[in-house]
Amino acid sequence: MRALLLSILVGIWPGLVALASDHDRTTPPHAITVTDDTGRTVSLGAPAQRIITLSPHTTELVFAAGAGDRLVAVAPYSDYPPRATGLPSIGGLGGLDREQLLALAPDLVVAWNSGNRPADLAWLADAGIALYRSEPWALDDIADNLIALGRLAGSNKQARQAAARYRQALADACPHPAAPPLPTFIQLAAKPLLSVGGGHWLNQAVARAGLHNIYADQSGHALVVGEESLRAASPAVLLYLAYPGATPVPLPDPPLAIGLDPALWARPGPRLPAGIAALCRALPRSPKPHAVTLSAGN
Repeated sequence: MRALLLSILVGIWPGLVALASDHDRTTPPHAITVTDDTGRTVSLGAPAQRIITLSPHTTELVFAAGAGDRLVAVAPYSDYPPRATGLPSIGGLGGLDREQLLALAPDLVVAWNSGNRPADLAWLADAGIALYRSEPWALDDIADNLIALGRLAGSNKQARQAAARYRQALADACPHPAAPPLPTFIQLAAKPLLSVGGGHWLNQAVARAGLHNIYADQSGHALVVGEESLRAASPAVLLYLAYPGATPVPLPDPPLAIGLDPALWARPGPRLPAGIAALCRALPRSPKPHAVTLSAGN
């Protein structure tokens, strides 16, 4: 259980990774070339046939982009779609098993730039393995990831269709958002009390339901907050990642507490619109506080 929570937090808390370009490589003629979320160019001489993903959200992206049959290994906790659970697992909280990865001979690795260890990403780049770094800090970046991965895998049609479905689902997720926007506290963990600043994609996600992060004016992506500061802000809604055993931080004047399914809300992936839709449905039309826990089925 502790490992699951740490895995979620590792993915959310951004690493301070330099954005310098990888070592220059000669681009073959007619190469497939895309730009990843860090501005790096990723080039392949032919569509990828052996793909490894290093985070659960990148596993979902590759499947959604129509390239699931090219996966030879996935990150721990890659539990969606169900077919992902039958694939070999690689890496973990202790870092990347480099020998295992080399033995699998991937022609493309898809990583989470802020969730994987910088040393592992640097090693992959130095080893000459094509590396796509996913870091969707804006909701539309998820659609861009799908299209880019489809190009790299040669599944352009499926990927563009998936991107279009995602954009439409995002547009339809909450037809009647709360108005005016409700001040909201987003709780990632209770000890320490961890929330998100203005640079995190969760701000855009909750805004779709008419909620406003009370710490959106803070720089960065993740921050530790004090309970006194939280009480002074007096949020109307408290959202928390409902991993097993998690509870919302107790406040004297309890706001509406809504538990979010971590499988949807801790991963910037194609299922995020379903999470937003469930959140929108959970928001009451009256201000009376109560508690709700959302799951993928809500």
